[in-house]
Order: sequence, then C-alpha cells, then structure tokens
Amino acid sequence: MFGMQIPSFMLKQMYKAGSLKNQTDCFEFTVCNPVMDATIVTVKELTVGGTTYRLEEVEFTQAEVTLPGTTVSEEQPVDFGKGDEVAIRVKGTTLNPGEHSILLHVHTVEFGSIRIEVQDTVRG
Repeated sequence: MFGMQIPSFMLKQMYKAGSLKNQTDCFEFTVCNPVMDATIVTVKELTVGGTTYRLEEVEFTQAEVTLPGTTVSEEQPVDFGKGDEVAIRVKGTTLNPGEHSILLHVHTVEFGSIRIEVQDTVRG
C-alpha cells in the first residue's frame, strides 16, 4: 500500500475545521483521520501563517500521550488510526486573530509523504 496517493480533498478533511486557537503560551490545532490507519514516522514541515516552526517547538498529543516533534520516528511513531484525533501544539508563541494558512507535511509508512494544506481562523 506504500505510496498510495490520497486525493487532496480527502487530505483537507483530515483537518478539524475551527480547531486553530491560541492557548496561554502556545497555539494549537487538531487533525483527525477519517480515512484509514496511518503511522506517522517523520514530521517534515509545519508552517502556519508563513512561519515554519522548528520541531523543538512542536508537540503531538493523542489520547493524553504527548510526543515532542523531534522524537517522532519509526521507533516512536504517531499511530494515527481511523477515527483518531491528534492535537498539534506549537509552544512559545501565539497567533494574531484572523485567517492563517496551515501546512503540515509528514511521512507515513502506509502512504508516504502527506501534505495537509488548509486555511483556518483564530478568533479575536
């Protein structure tokens, strides 16, 4: 199944619309998996509002387990089963209210490279 292409309209459905929000010392958003099981083994890029964030600033939280972006690997993957949600948090910064572009580029065992590109709004 490796290398199977997921259509872009399905990739956009993986983003939980309206989930982009600021917290006290970070911002976060949520991705969900309506398709089929996937195993994220590499985080290639996270860009929000034109700013690319270092993996040291990024955390993935699923079912109360948090993985720093730097540790996501084949040895410590993010198991992203069908129906699962993963919160992605960028520590140490918040976003201005308004619309922001989001690009999450990861590599999975099952599908290879996946790029989720969407727009969402931080409420003021």
